[in-house]
Amino acid sequence: MGDTSLPKILVADDSASDRELLWELFRGYSCIWLEATNGAEALSQVLVEEPDMLMLTSMGARVNATTGPLFGADGYLDKLFDIDVMRSMVASLVERNGRQLRLQPDP
Repeated sequence: MGDTSLPKILVADDSASDRELLWELFRGYSCIWLEATNGAEALSQVLVEEPDMLMLTSMGARVNATTGPLFGADGYLDKLFDIDVMRSMVASLVERNGRQLRLQPDP
């Protein structure tokens, strides 16, 4: 069994390259990284894993910064996002659950 003190981040995106990009942005951080390729898989993992953070591809033009909160989103970023802003937003949202997203020291 893994370290239960580490934040769990679930990324749901049908694009393997987009999931890989996000992994590359966060792989140096202490966290448990989970992936889903579609909404049904993501829902299943949410129910079992209870992640601290769920990042998912929006439903196209129907979801944006204005409508996101109506769907229960705590934050919203367009696909063309600033890396530092995204890392800061993820860290802030994870902290709401009493956990911290920390950069791991280089080996």
